[in-house]
This record gives sequence, C-alpha cells and structure tokens, in this order.
Amino acid sequence: MGALLEPVTTGNGLTLRNRVVMAALTRNRCVDSLKPGPAQVKYYSDRARDGPGIIVSEAILVDWAGTDWKHAPVMIANEHAEAWGIVVDAVHKEGALMFFQAWHVGRCQHDQMPIMKDKGRLVFAPSAIPAKDGRYHDLPGMPVRALLLQHEPH
Repeated sequence: MGALLEPVTTGNGLTLRNRVVMAALTRNRCVDSLKPGPAQVKYYSDRARDGPGIIVSEAILVDWAGTDWKHAPVMIANEHAEAWGIVVDAVHKEGALMFFQAWHVGRCQHDQMPIMKDKGRLVFAPSAIPAKDGRYHDLPGMPVRALLLQHEPH
C-alpha cells in the first residue's frame, strides 16, 4: 500500500504525487452552455485536494454529431476549451493532473434527438448492432432498439 501513495515520475516525465487515479463520473451539470462552470471547478478541485495524482474527466462529447445528453459537456469550440482550462487550472493548483475523456455516443443516438435536430448533422457508430435495453435521454419512453431499427440500411 505504501507505494500506491508515494510520488512517481512516469516514463514521459510526468510527476505524480501518488499512483491513485480518479475514474470518470459524468455529472450532467452543463445546463445552459454545454461547457463547465463553477460547479465543475468546485467538483474537480475538491477531489484533487490531497487526493489522486490523476483525475480523468467526465465523458466529454467531441462532436455535435455524436451528442445525446443535453447537459453533458462538450469540447468542440474554443469557448469549451477555455472553460475546461479553468477546471484544469483549479485541479493543477490542488496538485493533481487531469486527463480528458473523449466521448461519442455512437449507436446510442437518433436523428430526432433535440440537440441533433438543432445541429443538423448525424454520424452513427460503425456498428449495425443496436444498443440493448437503453433509452434515448431526450426521447422519453422510446427504446433504443426500436429507434435504431428504423435506420438500418435496406
């Protein structure tokens, strides 16, 4: 257990205060802008304080064509990168490093999702196998399988 909490330098020169990594946990707190704000700064900096050497960010959507959670953060434009920069700076100030977890919802999306209709572009996953037993976050009550079957190639 002692080695887990001791500082370590990685092969590429990153120095970590310990070998503990905080796994991602999507928070869905980007209510108006799809970019992080004070709630994310507080959440991540609180956890970085005397905690893990590395924090992995919540899942961050990387393309409008792969988005289905209306309150999950995105990293698409400079304004998003600048907002995440504030979070990362707060984490660094508390002594931890932070890594970005890129996300595309793939086969769990549909062209009738409000955010997809708004952006007008859709990219499905490379798999023809639908997500099982799920639901679209913004299409209440509609099972994923039924929606994806409507989009199978003929």
